[in-house]
Amino acid sequence: MNTLFQKLEQSAGKRNPTLLKGLAPGLPEREIREALETCGIEGHLDILITIYTWKNGSTLDAGPLEEASFFPESIYIFLSLEMALSNLESFTALEIHPLLENIGQRYFPVFWDYGNSYLMVDLKEGYQSRVMLLMPESDQPLQEAYSSFEEFLCDAVRANELNEPLKCFQI
Repeated sequence: MNTLFQKLEQSAGKRNPTLLKGLAPGLPEREIREALETCGIEGHLDILITIYTWKNGSTLDAGPLEEASFFPESIYIFLSLEMALSNLESFTALEIHPLLENIGQRYFPVFWDYGNSYLMVDLKEGYQSRVMLLMPESDQPLQEAYSSFEEFLCDAVRANELNEPLKCFQI
């Protein structure tokens, strides 16, 4: 999977050089595990370790959200671990949708559109870290976007190389 992260960084950086300047360095595995444990995050955590040892999200400057997005025609930003955990806490504090009552116990937000929508990783064992699209205002607030995180990374590389939206955003 490290090769896919490298390809994503290359293709996104070629399309959007500003993005690379805003990527925070990865965190030590021990720090990630401690933060997840402190917040009671359980399940298949290896994917979160892989993501956050690679990079710790996008930092935002005063520029437009599009410049912080890994994806063409998108404003979804890569959440730092701290920001993801903070957003996860807000899921339990707010009733964002009746069908999503226990969302924070299974899904972890990795990308956010600065509104209500997220790309989240399924932490349940046996689900290949599938990526879910959370759109609370939709009739179907939680939809499978990709059957695995690897499939998601492949599509993100493709989208950047072709300067096209992610397949999960195409209508």
